[in-house]
Parts: sequence; C-alpha cells; structure tokens
Amino acid sequence: MKKIIISTITILLLLIVLNFTYGSISIEIKNYEALDLGIFPPANSLFISIPKNISLSVLYANVSKVLRAPNPSGKDTLAIGLWVADSSGKILALLISKVSEVEYIRTREINIEPWKNIPIIECGTTRPYPLIKYQIDNGGYAFVIFTLSDFDLALKFLGKTAEDLTVVGLFTYHDLTHIYTYNHTILSIKTSGLYSIANMRIISAIINNTFYIAEGGVIRLNEPIHGNITINLQGSIFFIPIYHKIMVNL
Repeated sequence: MKKIIISTITILLLLIVLNFTYGSISIEIKNYEALDLGIFPPANSLFISIPKNISLSVLYANVSKVLRAPNPSGKDTLAIGLWVADSSGKILALLISKVSEVEYIRTREINIEPWKNIPIIECGTTRPYPLIKYQIDNGGYAFVIFTLSDFDLALKFLGKTAEDLTVVGLFTYHDLTHIYTYNHTILSIKTSGLYSIANMRIISAIINNTFYIAEGGVIRLNEPIHGNITINLQGSIFFIPIYHKIMVNL
C-alpha cells in the first residue's frame, strides 16, 4: 500500500514539474447573435423542443410563477431543466437548476424511453435565493433569470464547460419560462493531453486590465474581445487542485 501511495505522489509531482508539457490549450473566441426563442408553459412532457439549438454559454431563462405557501411537504421554489448535447448532437444529460438556500448536487437516471439511462444532474443555486426568499417563505409571485452561474455545479460534475454543450430542449416546471440570448462574445478553451485529464477550465480572466469571473467555465462579454488577456485556469488531478495561467495578446 505504501508503495502505491508513493508511486501516486511521484507521478503527481512529475506532472506538476513538467507543467503539463504533454498537452495543449487553445483559446477560442466565438460571437453569438441575440435570439428570442419564445415563452414556454409548464411541461406536459419531459422534453420540450425549442425552435433553435443554442450554445449553453449564451442562454438566459426568465422563469416565473406564483409560489405556494409552505406546507407539510416543504417549500416551493423556481427551477428550470435544460437538455444538453455534445458537438455530435448526442444528448448527455438533463441539467436542472433549482433556487435553494444551500448548494447541493443530486443525480439520478431517467427510466423512461427514449431517454432511458440519460442522467439527470440537479443542482441547487443560492445566487437568486435572496431575491425570492420572501416568496419562498410566504408564497406569492416570483421570478428569476437563470444564467450560467446557476448551472456551474452541474457542469463541474459533468466535467464540461458551457461552450462544450448545446441546449436542445427544455423541461419546464412553472407558469412561464422565457428563453433568450444576448449578443455575446464567448472566450473559452479547448484542451488535450494532461490538460484534458485534469479537466482544466477558466475560472477568471483579466482583459485590458478589467477583471472578469468565469461563468460555466467561459468568459462572456457583450463586446469584442481583444488586447492583453490573462486567463486563469483551474483543474485537478487525484482531487488535488492544479492552477495554470495563460497570457496572450489578441
């Protein structure tokens, strides 16, 4: 057992010393136009089609309903479900984000055809909680605009960034769910080799001396990206955090 532990530590130290020499990181910048995909009622189906598939990196969802007053079964809240696929069009998961007082991640598999064995990855997001705390505690009309940050726990669990995934359908819970995007420029990365094994993702960036926090592993701006850019990355190997920095001029 000691030999195994020593070997593992040795490999880890070697990877750090090599600074991930055996791998690559490429920067990608994409521009997306504003779209209004429409307003959707509560789901009578597990899968609701949307008029156009869109990158998860640009999605906004305005969700509203009249919350029930607390009862013995618990408190009501707001939520949205997104069916996401990879670049080949293969559906990977149903990602669900619910407004919650505490963060959590919960997974299960669908047992209904034709989505059998596709995972449901549900996460609790605390960001919007203060906005609708009164309605959660007392009942009443509430609305929340879900953004990428509300799916970050689910994306980390899936090992993907928002730019890796395409939204191909919805699962709606509430009275009205309005799906739309803005004109956005998205800064993301593609990795290979050890960078990919470490699941490196963007956590922040400094663009022309302005600091930006990443959402869902990407940086999104409503203007072109150019100039001096410092990108801060984080990943992990054997559950040990690994950090890396890239500096470029575009």
